[in-house]
Amino acid sequence: MTPQNLYLFQDRRTLQQQMTHHLLMAKLPIEIWTMIMKFGDVPEKFYRNLMRLDDESLLETCLEVLLTEGPGKFRLKVKEYIDMGHTRSKRKTKKVSSSTPNTPTLSDDNFVTEMEVDSNPTDMDDTIQAQLDTMTAKYTDLKTKFSTLQQENESLKEEIEKLRRNQNESQRETKRQRVVTDDEYCAGETVKAFWRDEDGESWLDATILTVYADGKTCKVKYHVDNGISKLARSWIRKI
Repeated sequence: MTPQNLYLFQDRRTLQQQMTHHLLMAKLPIEIWTMIMKFGDVPEKFYRNLMRLDDESLLETCLEVLLTEGPGKFRLKVKEYIDMGHTRSKRKTKKVSSSTPNTPTLSDDNFVTEMEVDSNPTDMDDTIQAQLDTMTAKYTDLKTKFSTLQQENESLKEEIEKLRRNQNESQRETKRQRVVTDDEYCAGETVKAFWRDEDGESWLDATILTVYADGKTCKVKYHVDNGISKLARSWIRKI
């Protein structure tokens, strides 16, 4: 084989290897693709040995290990299944023509096998680990922010509850001490207030102390003896 032919052969071999591996991954069900997409932009080469497994459930298990325990445990789990014989069946390769005894067989299975053996995942591991570290850092940051927001939310709830209690207390206090004024009478106004004793009935000078919220009664203080009474408004007159 001339150097030129050897170059063309190796170039074709590499292309076929890449295409075979790509087609195998393209046939994966959407559930497995969804798991793979969680790891971001990872080259297909990283999954070479994984594609040797013959059961989709095993692929899912390995990807779960990758997600939860990292690339190192992932490689060990894939190797464990491969050692147990859970690999794709291989067809017998075509016999090589005697005219070219040194020419390797170009069967699809050989290409897959070559790819599987030629796997050095160290660089890919670093990439995956870096992405997992980034995802973990983002998760931790979001968790911290969420915790801060929860604390702020609790503080706001306590402040609102405190304001409500103060408002209710203020309203109760206002009802107890409220002095209501209207167009007819107001606190501090001097009026004639009804008076009744054993000598009879009369209207005496008095000062309004409180006009009650019910609008029907007032508290007055008589000038004659500083006595205080609660009277209906009908018993009070303007001077």
